[in-house]
Amino acid sequence: MTELNEKDIRVFVSAVERYFQQITATAPTLRSAWLSTGDNALPVHEFTGLIGVSGDFDGAIYFSTGQATLEHLLVSMREPLRDEANLLDAVGEIANTLAGNAREYFGERLVISVPMSMRGPSAVLQARACTHPYVIGVQWQRHEAVLVVNLGRRN
Repeated sequence: MTELNEKDIRVFVSAVERYFQQITATAPTLRSAWLSTGDNALPVHEFTGLIGVSGDFDGAIYFSTGQATLEHLLVSMREPLRDEANLLDAVGEIANTLAGNAREYFGERLVISVPMSMRGPSAVLQARACTHPYVIGVQWQRHEAVLVVNLGRRN
């Protein structure tokens, strides 16, 4: 299995920038981007939306952020703030949108699953499909989030 290249990763960075710009009319700031090593746990916040990936790729893409971020996004979209289920739906939809944008670039070679949403840490988020998952730290207004691209390309 081979790692994604810089051009491939840029697709995910652009997807994050485009999502926040379209939904809120305020672009996020990419705080950092790095290749994770096996020495550290992959970052996770309070709420996470995970998309499993198959086809010419193996692994997952996940978007993770805190409750305040999701509440602020829901207000921006004029969606009601009902309960935790609403927040889980929102983070799953964000992950699904980001993966869907990447699928436009990769085409049918990138098969994405339905979103899985969770609260808190999970062993499934730490499973590594590639040696060095790519981590993109995002700041939107005063809120922190992370997009983890944990994909390997089949040879």
